[in-house]
Amino acid sequence: MRDRIAGGGRIGGDLSGGLDSGGVMATAARRLQQHDRRLTAFTAVPAGEIDPADYPRRIVDEGALAALTAASFPNIDHVRVANFAGSMFDASDRASRAMDCPVAAPVNSAWLDAIGEEARRRGVGVLLTGQMGNMTMSYNGSGWLVDLCRSGRWGELLREFRGLVRQGASWPSLINRYMLGRAPAPLRRMVRTLAGRPELDFRQYSMIRPEFAARLRLLEQAREISGDLTNIDRRGDMRVEMIETLDLAMYGRAAKRMYGFDRLDPTADRRLVEYCLAIPQSQFLRDGQPRSLMLRAMEGVLPDAVLRERRRGLQSADWHVGLAAARDEIVVEIERLSRSPLASEALDLPRLRRMVENWPSGGWGRREIYYPYCFALTKGLAVGRHIRQVEGVNG
Repeated sequence: MRDRIAGGGRIGGDLSGGLDSGGVMATAARRLQQHDRRLTAFTAVPAGEIDPADYPRRIVDEGALAALTAASFPNIDHVRVANFAGSMFDASDRASRAMDCPVAAPVNSAWLDAIGEEARRRGVGVLLTGQMGNMTMSYNGSGWLVDLCRSGRWGELLREFRGLVRQGASWPSLINRYMLGRAPAPLRRMVRTLAGRPELDFRQYSMIRPEFAARLRLLEQAREISGDLTNIDRRGDMRVEMIETLDLAMYGRAAKRMYGFDRLDPTADRRLVEYCLAIPQSQFLRDGQPRSLMLRAMEGVLPDAVLRERRRGLQSADWHVGLAAARDEIVVEIERLSRSPLASEALDLPRLRRMVENWPSGGWGRREIYYPYCFALTKGLAVGRHIRQVEGVNG
């Protein structure tokens, strides 16, 4: 943190209701306070109505928890930013051009862009994030359970399972995730289907044409993953794979081009990454408490309500609001994509048309609606628009 806030510029940061951004903001605030400097924390909050029944175990508005963290430090100025201050596709197009590739999460582009513009307007020179925290300081220790399964240390595994159940987990979910997830794919899929928890088919979260996917040999990989990376029986550390996959420098360069500030993530610092990877995984999951190391480190630093919260936050919980506002634009975009040779070959445009024609009237959190519309449709359009722009097919 010391290295990332050096200099006299204005410091800002993303602040959710969770541990990662909370820990980053708390550490920054305490160091800045030593030099009588302030910190601006930006929190994305819903701009539209959300039915709480759609997401019963998620936090759909993290504004209140974020406010508690901000209020704990006298030098933090808290700013709530509406998720959809502009067009979802305008924001994703801007990010796509800045990164020179399609955006991975189009529904998040709108609030990321809104925060970026607000931070630029306020003269922020450095925007801090905690994007890599889940793989470093606040890792939940799930790999420890995988190691116990793999090595047949059933007594230790049973003890951790019991602790997790005391924390609110269920026996079926634990067995499903950590034991069944390592079974051969056909057996795994059959058992989950019989148990009433069928795996996602890749078409639920992808708009790629099956024929195109088969030609690129993506179908087997998709069936192995089935929407859940824990299905893959890794021999290495999943954290390392995720760290090697994410190109945070690309996001940083894009932010600099779009808003003029440096987007920096202290949780991705190589020194911190190596330190956390060297800590025994049993420290991250201890006595059935996931993220135990971070919880112990933040005791007395972050508010108790933040430390005790067991639900996960849901970014862009009102994603359907921005998507519905862009419905007419989507119809026009599909017609444009039909004139793109590669987009027509790679994307299932007839399916896209059917989804727009059969627009849901509610139930946005239901699995059969959430994945096809929030993931497949938006990502398919983001990829298609990028292809069209590269090809120069803009009419």
